[in-house]
Amino acid sequence: MAFYIQNVGSGKYLDVKDNNKGDGAEVILFEFKGEENQQWKYKKGMIQSKLNGKALDIKGGSDLGQIVMWKANGGDNQKWFFDDDFTIRSGMGTVLDVTNGNTDNYATLQSHPKHGGANQKFRVVPVNDENHPQTMAFYIQNVGSGKYLDVKENNTDEGAEVILFEFKGEENQQWKYKKGMIYSKLNGLVLDIKGGSETGQIVMWKANGGDNQKWFFDDDFTIRSGLGTVLDVSNAARDNLSPLQAYPKHGEDNQKFRVVPVDDD
Repeated sequence: MAFYIQNVGSGKYLDVKDNNKGDGAEVILFEFKGEENQQWKYKKGMIQSKLNGKALDIKGGSDLGQIVMWKANGGDNQKWFFDDDFTIRSGMGTVLDVTNGNTDNYATLQSHPKHGGANQKFRVVPVNDENHPQTMAFYIQNVGSGKYLDVKENNTDEGAEVILFEFKGEENQQWKYKKGMIYSKLNGLVLDIKGGSETGQIVMWKANGGDNQKWFFDDDFTIRSGLGTVLDVSNAARDNLSPLQAYPKHGEDNQKFRVVPVDDD
């Protein structure tokens, strides 16, 4: 899965400045363009640019410093972890940070001790793959419960229930995004609002491109259906086996979700 990384504070996206493919290229924030210099992959704990295959790197190898692109070497200054509080933590313990909280285009990135401000919070957005099968996947974590979207009991049949469950990391919790539909890595079926209406239970079904199978990852952490309703944990439940539904948007945490890239080892 290729993905974008959007800063919560500014709404702008991580971008390799001027499409520079060399070691030392600056990483900045810029308004959404959707090109390869704003697309990323996650492999062996490193965030690598789709533009040049180089990795996000803390310049100089220390725990603090400017973020640049560098040939992947697996050092702790190139390792990054997507934490539950929307921070992206380096292998050195510091976190990805927009320098001085700048919200303008060309704002630079640095590693900095964690303080939890919006300039240190980031949203992962899957790239909608229209042309070819995705090779990388992601998890979908509910903010309210901390649990993950899961195909119940590894059921590979149409009509399989979609639930929340504690993290297991198996294929029934892994998803891909193609042509606006969210596919299960387990069975190749897609998230579907049962019965084709705007509200209803979420199940797995063969892809048909209907609006009840289309989903959009919005800036407020909701996942909006093609029918205008959003993904919702029924009754705001927090337990394992809690069902999912499509429901009118109200913006509470049972309707907010975090995308977490699967580490492609």
